[in-house]
Amino acid sequence: MRRQLIIQKQYTEAQLPSAQTIRRRLNQLGYISARIAKTKPLKTIPETHAILKQVSEINQEADESETMLRISLDAKARVKLGEARPRRQNPSQNLCQ
Repeated sequence: MRRQLIIQKQYTEAQLPSAQTIRRRLNQLGYISARIAKTKPLKTIPETHAILKQVSEINQEADESETMLRISLDAKARVKLGEARPRRQNPSQNLCQ
């Protein structure tokens, strides 16, 4: 994310915290990077095309604006995609107990 802020919004290295700080803060806020099963189609609702069109228009407006910073976050309801392993809350847990 830090690299994209530098490339797209012309921030300098000195203006931004380190990548680790940004990653740690996003994790504290509950945002995690997760892999999506690419071989299985995602469920869609009938309004999907209208929603995507509106998002596209807003994204284009943000790209053209000098004062807006666009950050993409997944805010959808949870949908089971198939085989998934739950995230461990404590990284020090031993799987071989």
